[in-house]
Amino acid sequence: MLRLLHAIVARDLASGRPTIVPFSVPYLAEYAETGADAAALADIAAFTGGAALDATTLAEAPSSGSASRSLAPILLACALAVFLLDLAVSRRPRATPAPTDGDGAA
Repeated sequence: MLRLLHAIVARDLASGRPTIVPFSVPYLAEYAETGADAAALADIAAFTGGAALDATTLAEAPSSGSASRSLAPILLACALAVFLLDLAVSRRPRATPAPTDGDGAA
């Protein structure tokens, strides 16, 4: 039987220390009786241009062919560019208004 695992974090009001209490809740029996709706998944895959995969296909899929890469270098480069742009804008001399003769005319 499948079980849902949860944890409750309770904080003691007197000491302020957190206490973690794990507990589990079993799935309802009706969830054990049902499975994936293969026909609906195939319809969705056909509508979106994808492919419906089953558990055996996913288990056999090679993991080395994935095209994932870290976003950290890109985000760091963007942060550096924004920082340098902020420095350049804040160091730029500001235009001063033309002096007036006191009656409001320039």
